[in-house]
Amino acid sequence: AKSKFNDKIETQKISVVMCTYNGAQYLDEQLDSICTQTYPNIEIIVMDNQSDDPETLAYFARITRDYGVRVIAWDHPFNYSAINNAGVREATGELICLLNNDTEVINPLWLDEMVSHLLRPGVGIVGARLFYGDGRVQHAGDAVGPGGCADHFHSGLAADNPGYQR
Repeated sequence: AKSKFNDKIETQKISVVMCTYNGAQYLDEQLDSICTQTYPNIEIIVMDNQSDDPETLAYFARITRDYGVRVIAWDHPFNYSAINNAGVREATGELICLLNNDTEVINPLWLDEMVSHLLRPGVGIVGARLFYGDGRVQHAGDAVGPGGCADHFHSGLAADNPGYQR
């Protein structure tokens, strides 16, 4: 079922920013799933951190042509935050989605659902529950704990485990 925010969701342009170094095999699955199974009003920006693999470079040309993906060169040493920030500066969407380059869409309404929560009053950031390939939860949010260390919520739990909210 669609959310009560559908009318507003459909008008929001979302910029998806992904960082990569080579990794065409990951991006191929991800971009195909995003472009064919997801939100209609989307801009995809791939931040390329000095890729040198000929297969990946050819892949960048293809996704630019076939999907309209913007591939932007980041010719600096790896710094995940700086690369994402540069991608956000290039984004034209009203909303931003920061996405790892190895994420595959498993539910076509994933972005609609995240946007519906993001548009609620008082909400400023939303994250998705991510799964490992074997179905266990990779994480369902992050928390900063003692000493300023961040860690993932629910890492390793079965997908149907309700966690602490039983």
